[in-house]
Amino acid sequence: MGGDAADFIRSEYPTALRRAVLLVGDQRAAEALVQEAMVRLWAAWRRQPPDNPGAYLRTVTTNLAISGWRRRRLREVPFEMGPEPSVDDSAAELGEHDVVWRAVRALPPRQRAVIVLRYYEGLSEPEICAVLGMAPGTVRSQASKARDHLRSTLNNEEGAFDERR
Repeated sequence: MGGDAADFIRSEYPTALRRAVLLVGDQRAAEALVQEAMVRLWAAWRRQPPDNPGAYLRTVTTNLAISGWRRRRLREVPFEMGPEPSVDDSAAELGEHDVVWRAVRALPPRQRAVIVLRYYEGLSEPEICAVLGMAPGTVRSQASKARDHLRSTLNNEEGAFDERR
């Protein structure tokens, strides 16, 4: 038991950390989140190994991130970003990525989770429903609202987003 769980945890840590960074937007918070998810996976594995430990880990990570956002939002103090530094053409793509990333980070927790699971994880609608415990209509609604918000936000950024690309 211990070897299989430890091997799985070691092999999945980088993927879980990338997912958590996308979900919470902060490296240190993501590391703490993944540690908590791994502890929960380990405890579940000790009771009875999950049929699909990757799906279990994804679900726990996502749900912890959503509940953590709720608590953290009560303590967050917004601040104004300074002006964007000027960039040359070679860095233009990086600047566009930053604009998109800020827009994704501004999404409400459930919308952000749906977007991350769909476009980063590549999950289907039924898989997203299973991870988040949502009905298919709710997943579609959250995805639609998120895309509308992103489209509006990114279209308001000068030159940051061109839908024809």
